[in-house]
Amino acid sequence: MAKKEIAPQSESALRHLTQGGLQTFAVKVMAVGLGFASQMLLSRLLGKADYGEFAFAVTTMQFLVIAAVLGADSVATRFVAKYHDSPAQMLTHIGWLNQRTLRISVAIAITGVLLLQFIYVFNPRMIWISTQLILVALPIQAFAIIRQGILRGLQKPVLSIIPEGILRPFFTIKFSLAFVFLIGTTSQQSSFTNQFESRHAVIVYILVTVVALIASQIFLNWFLPQKTEKTLSKASSAAEIRRWKSMALASMFSAFAMTIHSQSDVWMLGVLTKAETVGSYSVAARYAGFVIFGINAMNAALGPLVAKFAHDRIALQRLVTQSTNLSFVIATASGVWLICFPEWLLNLFGSGFDDATLSLKILVAANWFNVGCGSVGLLLSMTGNHQIFMKILMSSVFLNIFLNITLIPFFGMTGAAVATAASIVYWNLAALVAVKIRLKIRPTIGALI
Repeated sequence: MAKKEIAPQSESALRHLTQGGLQTFAVKVMAVGLGFASQMLLSRLLGKADYGEFAFAVTTMQFLVIAAVLGADSVATRFVAKYHDSPAQMLTHIGWLNQRTLRISVAIAITGVLLLQFIYVFNPRMIWISTQLILVALPIQAFAIIRQGILRGLQKPVLSIIPEGILRPFFTIKFSLAFVFLIGTTSQQSSFTNQFESRHAVIVYILVTVVALIASQIFLNWFLPQKTEKTLSKASSAAEIRRWKSMALASMFSAFAMTIHSQSDVWMLGVLTKAETVGSYSVAARYAGFVIFGINAMNAALGPLVAKFAHDRIALQRLVTQSTNLSFVIATASGVWLICFPEWLLNLFGSGFDDATLSLKILVAANWFNVGCGSVGLLLSMTGNHQIFMKILMSSVFLNIFLNITLIPFFGMTGAAVATAASIVYWNLAALVAVKIRLKIRPTIGALI
């Protein structure tokens, strides 16, 4: 009898995963198109050096916003999905997240600005000024990310993508062109590249972050339950908050580790090499992201379902196999283009960007391997094994940092790509073993391993 009751739920979840994943994928296709259009525009307006400074500032922002959010977006996704039928618990949870995020994000932004000013005194580079300026948007960005996590928990993955994926690049294009027009009316210079600098791009980033937060809040207001008179007792609320904090801390370390894997190479290149190198390599890293964008789209729909079917191994296996297979098809389609036409694709961003060709191929191969292993990180995080995943990622962080510091001074951007690729392969293999031992499922392509 139990199997007859579970089977329809499993079938429904599979349909929900496929529909949600494909809808999310369609939106992400639009997001990637707009994102590349916005970055191509910025790279051509800024040139390699200024684009490298801007990329460094954004990368620093991404590191610090992880600390500001402190894992709250993942906690929101998991617990909002869990409290779907309990408005009192859901609203208590969201209120706690908002208060916590406000305190932490403001403290980190102020500390970051002061620290960067101290660094600038001893190492006067424009790259530190641009990074200082972008930290104004840190609390705004943190609140936007929290709201996107809540939307995922409410099983609205498409709406969770629109603010960052669609509105950010769209308004980046609009505001950048408006900035160039305004500067052009007051400047005697004839070249757009000379007029538009990294600090102008950072101001555009701040304005667009405000737009993303407003949109996220509007979407959230549509689907949040109405305020209820029922509230949690102090004892119950304290117990829940302790659980939230435990998962938030583990999720923060995991998110920070993932950001290090994807961004530490760009950041260390900015510290150890010239801004021009950062510009070329950041474009290669952005292209390599094509390979994993399919699995990221599927994960947005898969996350709440994994939490729901965490104790149903058969249903979980079916969901994961479907997700990995679809993700790998998408990864293969994009990976072939990137491997076969790297120079042409890189030069779309401007002359001279094709010096990152080898780096691009290395990163594509690593991300391909990542997709083939399946959503191992998500599986561990959403089934109560987040502590295990945290330990795996933290060990790989040390490997990543060590390899970057060792290889970049000798091999430049190629060394950065090798360091990132090695750490990606390491944590995927370790997480794959953990999934097989803890969950007894095979998450890889075709459920082969």
